[in-house]
Amino acid sequence: GATGIVVLSPHHWEPGREAHMDHFMTIGKSVGVKMIAYNNPRVVQVEIGHDMLAEMIEKLPNFAAMKDASFNMRYFSEACRIAAGLSPDFVLYTGIEVLLTSIPMGGSGSFSACSEVSPRLALALYDACMKMDIEKARPLQHKMMQMLGLLMQNYPATIKYAMALMGRPVGETRKPIPPLDEQAKAHVRKTLESLSILEDEPHGW
Repeated sequence: GATGIVVLSPHHWEPGREAHMDHFMTIGKSVGVKMIAYNNPRVVQVEIGHDMLAEMIEKLPNFAAMKDASFNMRYFSEACRIAAGLSPDFVLYTGIEVLLTSIPMGGSGSFSACSEVSPRLALALYDACMKMDIEKARPLQHKMMQMLGLLMQNYPATIKYAMALMGRPVGETRKPIPPLDEQAKAHVRKTLESLSILEDEPHGW
């Protein structure tokens, strides 16, 4: 029943361009659903080049979007320029909610970790950025960066614990990722309180 898949570059070795391209082309041609490429060079040590992005847009009808977790504004800006020139429907997301810089360049949003804990904050930031309301968006983006700084510690154990605090438990992490200890849990609760997340965000599913 899936409507799409997210495909990461192969990781255990560093492929040459031809092998890297073949990875995405083989998967894209083998499925009948939409495909999102996931550019995460910090983790897999290989980047989806701009030339690859252009070729995939031209050759794969079901290539709908790319999630860019390079956190490199120069890379993202050029990707937006290339995509806009090839397909008005192609979508570019950032890996996390760095929206105040990415949306004005042509981005369409982000894969959101924070929305699992603070959906109202995520939506308010997105709406302000889409409306180009910079004065409203700036403090929201600053608050979002504080949230990200917290949730990326001991990832994803911190998100799981924070979700439980918000009445949306999803269980503990599994090995090799350990759950939070009591000191880390106290830090999460204190930070969420300081950001008014426990007070301002919805509780429960």
